[in-house]
Amino acid sequence: MLVIFLVATELFSQDHIAPCSGPQNHSGGICYGYATGRAAGKLAGDSICNPLTFYQNTINTAFFNFFAETSLSGLQSGDIVRFQDHAAYVIYVGNPIGTSRVDQYSTMWVKEEKNISLDSVKKNYGAWSGYYRAKSIDIIVQNNFSGGLVKINNSTVSAGTKIVDWRFPQSLEAVDRQNILDPINNVYYIRLFRYWKIPLEPYNYNLNVTIVPKPGKTYTAVFEKEFNITFQNNFIGANGSYIVKNGNERILKLSLAMKRRSWFVPFYGI
Repeated sequence: MLVIFLVATELFSQDHIAPCSGPQNHSGGICYGYATGRAAGKLAGDSICNPLTFYQNTINTAFFNFFAETSLSGLQSGDIVRFQDHAAYVIYVGNPIGTSRVDQYSTMWVKEEKNISLDSVKKNYGAWSGYYRAKSIDIIVQNNFSGGLVKINNSTVSAGTKIVDWRFPQSLEAVDRQNILDPINNVYYIRLFRYWKIPLEPYNYNLNVTIVPKPGKTYTAVFEKEFNITFQNNFIGANGSYIVKNGNERILKLSLAMKRRSWFVPFYGI
């Protein structure tokens, strides 16, 4: 009798932005949290990490570089302008620089304000002192074997590719049934997808997952080898040469492709 087992489970995911990583920072609205949320691709009203309810008392330099340029000469859309005790998210860079447009959470008017000029913000919050720009942080997407392919945002790339922008959700997809050489025994195996190993989350058993990358982390698609097995008797004859599968299915010869773990399937010859 041959016994092989298959294990299955379910998926779980979340999409808090990296500077938040949970509900603990959602206790009220403030300008720094609003600007951070917008720079991370979030919009007012989003169900998770809503910029209007994302509290931070500064811009987190673990995720942003600060440029102390009062001229704002290098300013780009998507940056955050720092004022004396305020921050605003840049949506357009104008010339002169004071005509640039920003979105902000006004602590003065206690509301979101959109498409206003830097000069008008300056009147209420004083001169700007520089700007923040999101850091590029390496995040690795790989398989649990050497080499192979993965899909990132619907593009097929080599496993081990790095994502450098943590700010927006990324779509990852495992490439199932890759034919990969095992360097130990020098044999090619079809690799069957099992789950995504995502930092700080339970295993995700979907081929496709959407993540908000966590800085410095590695995301791994886990596979098992497929084994092609043939069952037959050691004699040939019109009668008495069957293999019995599951107690009632009579087969002259049986070939199966199996993972290391499969459903309980008994076989015996008669």
